[in-house]
Amino acid sequence: MVEQFREMVAAHTQFEPPLEKLNIMQGVSQYPMRVKCVTLAWYTFKAALGAVETRAYHLMNRPTMLLRSH
Repeated sequence: MVEQFREMVAAHTQFEPPLEKLNIMQGVSQYPMRVKCVTLAWYTFKAALGAVETRAYHLMNRPTMLLRSH
């Protein structure tokens, strides 16, 4: 989705419903520095999702600790 948004902001593609309201951001393509600003939040979101997925993977795949009764 992040790459689709970047392509749309660069005026190469358009979103279909239900995301068509995001197409308003295509006007930013006239200002290259603004494209970076607009896409920064999307790349941050992508990185955050990747961190959550990595953390969840490690939590799900760590060895369980055996509890010993005394």
